Amino acid sequence: MSLRIAVIGAGPAGGLIAGLLVREGHRVTLGDRRDRAAMEANEDRSIQLSVSPRGMGALAAAGLDETMKTRSIPLAGRVFHRPDSSLLSLLPTDPSWKNFSTDRGELTSTILDWAAAASGLELRLGWQCIDLVRRARQVVWRDPDGALKTEAFDLVIGADGAASTVRASLVRSPSIDFAKRISPWGYAELKMQPQAGPEGAPKAPFAPDAIHIWPRGEFFMVAFPAGDQSYRATLVMRHSQLDTLRNGGETQAYLSRALPDVVDTLADPVVELNPSRLIPIPIVRCGCWDDGGFTVILGDAAHATAPFMGQGVNIALEDAAVLAGHLRGITHADDLGPALEAFSAERVPEGIACCDLSESAANLLLKLPPDDTDPDAGPLNSLNFKGAGYSEVAPLMLPGWQPQVYADTFPSLHRGPLPVDPSRLTEISVAEGETVIAVDDPSDALFILRRGRLRIDLPQESLRLTAPAIVGEMGWFGSRRRTAAVVADADCVLDRLAFTDLEALCRENPAGALPLVRQISDLAVERLTSRFHRAARYVLLVAGEQARPALLDFAGRCREDLGGLLLATDTATAGVLEAEAGLQVARKLQSPAHGGADGSGLERWVELAETGQLAAALVFGAAGAGFDPLLQALDARSIPVHRDPDDLAGVVPAD
Repeated sequence: MSLRIAVIGAGPAGGLIAGLLVREGHRVTLGDRRDRAAMEANEDRSIQLSVSPRGMGALAAAGLDETMKTRSIPLAGRVFHRPDSSLLSLLPTDPSWKNFSTDRGELTSTILDWAAAASGLELRLGWQCIDLVRRARQVVWRDPDGALKTEAFDLVIGADGAASTVRASLVRSPSIDFAKRISPWGYAELKMQPQAGPEGAPKAPFAPDAIHIWPRGEFFMVAFPAGDQSYRATLVMRHSQLDTLRNGGETQAYLSRALPDVVDTLADPVVELNPSRLIPIPIVRCGCWDDGGFTVILGDAAHATAPFMGQGVNIALEDAAVLAGHLRGITHADDLGPALEAFSAERVPEGIACCDLSESAANLLLKLPPDDTDPDAGPLNSLNFKGAGYSEVAPLMLPGWQPQVYADTFPSLHRGPLPVDPSRLTEISVAEGETVIAVDDPSDALFILRRGRLRIDLPQESLRLTAPAIVGEMGWFGSRRRTAAVVADADCVLDRLAFTDLEALCRENPAGALPLVRQISDLAVERLTSRFHRAARYVLLVAGEQARPALLDFAGRCREDLGGLLLATDTATAGVLEAEAGLQVARKLQSPAHGGADGSGLERWVELAETGQLAAALVFGAAGAGFDPLLQALDARSIPVHRDPDDLAGVVPAD
């Protein structure tokens, strides 16, 4: 007997798991909201991938490793570009230690063609998974014509990326920890053109068998060779830095000075060195990947990582191969539970470790390594060539590391030790479960966590901090009593800095105290901003074009009340409200009615709902068929949808 399995998402990991399972005799439906052209266009995704031996090992389960090696460029090592354009080459001594520069579209197509060639696989491109009805073991699809279809399966595998619909259904369970945020770093793509070689033949602008890296202190760039003798580069910097450069009109000049050996390789440096925006990098951590028998997630759906170590595609392919192993021999849906739970238990620590290591790698890529760096050492070599697991390497690179979903969701101490005289500090040891700060305690000190992990219990949520970190600093800005409890989540060592000592430092040495005050103030601002975004709950306004007069009339009558709400709506409606009603719209989203075949408009609206940021929706008139899937999604998540504009009291979210 075979299982009926739905795989949502036909990227590399989804295609691999679908092909492996159909070859085990199961009936597999592989669906993706994109059509084939959109999947191969690589829109808003890094084009070149670094497939390591661990990724090739996963492809070997399908017999595709040698095929992909012939379609990729072997990389002998890394070459660092100094600001004066001189080079530092780090080439491992073992010639078998090679990664492979692979075109994302080529990898996706190769796996998809292999999967689709198997009997028993149904490929549905242009089909979007809208939701799961887990109790009935059903998938709700939207077909390419917009019609909804409900279908039963024994197992649903979510390989549908960072904005996963399958994960959204899974994490509705209150027992599953889940965190999604946008990295402060973003990236822009550049293409370095082939140069004229002997007899006019195209020649790569740099050594064509290496990863090239430009560390520049405030940003960095990584480039991979492509098959047409070009190089595809990823420029990585903080969103805030690009905003500052653009506001001063300095982006192109700044990057031209920092990358002198790159400028002449670009087809249009005026455009490529002056990006209007950076592509956001979502980070996803999930504490459980299965529901015990019907749903399981893998790849970016389970652990979307920053691309700074080049591990995303490798761990995703590895997830697929490992899951196929756990499912081998299972022919009845009743037997899925233990296999899925074993897979989740094995892979969750690996996924979280990969996220944590990848984020920390940004700081390493900002700096040139020493000239005497051992090319055979380092965490990347351990992961790529020595068979080490991510959860094995993480404690070596991140002291005190634990696989915690929320370990980095509350801003920590990013800038090193506080610049404070140690004689002003009092060391405290706290056992697991003991209280460091209680609600209503006097706000008389801050604490520096040197070792261990703390839990911050706020009125509506609990957050976790791992060392090094600061806690309790808000009391210095006017709170006489504590408003949150802080409990040791593990045995901890802290330093206590009394506010009286902090104020004495400011009086006695203002200039020396300035870096300390600045660091505490920056941290407080970062945390207040973070808490605002988590606590924000929006009121969604839905109005078709014909209903906008009614919306404007309502806005005029209730302007004072609406001005106190966080409003979200589509960009066209937002423009009308701001221009004609004088209202500020906090979130402006692409209309789900015009989101294109890929459903990207709808996804952004539903994301507000699934992350708890949406309090209610107010619908004016007939919203239009394009909004129907959105309204169904809101109803499925028990978010109130009001159709009487005068019922404003029911729309205002409670504090």
